[in-house]
Amino acid sequence: MADIKRQPNDEESLAECFGSFPGPLYGAMESGTNSWAVYRILEGYFEKLIVVDPATVWGKQLRRGAKSDRGDAMKLAVKMHRGELEPLYVPDVVTQDQRALGRGKINASRRVTKLVNEIGSRAES
Repeated sequence: MADIKRQPNDEESLAECFGSFPGPLYGAMESGTNSWAVYRILEGYFEKLIVVDPATVWGKQLRRGAKSDRGDAMKLAVKMHRGELEPLYVPDVVTQDQRALGRGKINASRRVTKLVNEIGSRAES
């Protein structure tokens, strides 16, 4: 197995790393803050790439010792090989953008309501 150092998650670095491997590649990655963007960069290099929920994969297992990305990657690979991973739904770009707009509208509405209530409360004083 090649010894891969930590990779920045910018498109150029990921393309350089994963583009050098002979295919077909199969992979699993945990969902997180930037996972959809990284998924979109990587999906072209993989025959099959899935995104999984870390809480589902790791559960509430008692973790002994230091967390290791290398160890977690190996465990994910083994679980994927055994068919033990449940992939998350990966929205297409349009759906992802619509969800972001929806969340933005909800958050803006909540802020407006909070401000109106705060102004009303101060006016009553």
